[in-house]
Amino acid sequence: MTSIVVDTSVALKWVLTEDHTAEAVALRNHRIRDTVDMLAPSLLPYEAINVLAKRVIDGTLAAADIRIALSNALALIDLRDFDLALSLRAVAFAASMPRRRFGFDAQFLVLAEDEGCDFWTADIDCAHEMRATYPCVKWISAYSVPASPLHS
Repeated sequence: MTSIVVDTSVALKWVLTEDHTAEAVALRNHRIRDTVDMLAPSLLPYEAINVLAKRVIDGTLAAADIRIALSNALALIDLRDFDLALSLRAVAFAASMPRRRFGFDAQFLVLAEDEGCDFWTADIDCAHEMRATYPCVKWISAYSVPASPLHS
């Protein structure tokens, strides 16, 4: 496997301290070291801005820090241009799911399917519902954090 798909929830853990930040950073560092491409659909920056704006509104992030956070989160991700065929597959997938709330998440899934690689998410609901049918979906908590830099 020469690539992985990461969603917005994983990419933002690289710049925000949250649950499972250590696992997300370990995944990122491992992929950098092994020169594995990290991919995402072009909607990722828009989702990221939405999350970062909420952080500004709730006072946990300064507006001046958005540019740096977004730049750092996106620096290692190869954003894929909009692809109508993939998006239509994503719509069909989202419509087939019991909760039918995974329209954006399905975009990441179909990109991973198209690339033949894993899709990493930090969204527990997304991971649980999708991986029942799609084993390429991985929840970030499943990523092992090395005990020491000497053993990585």
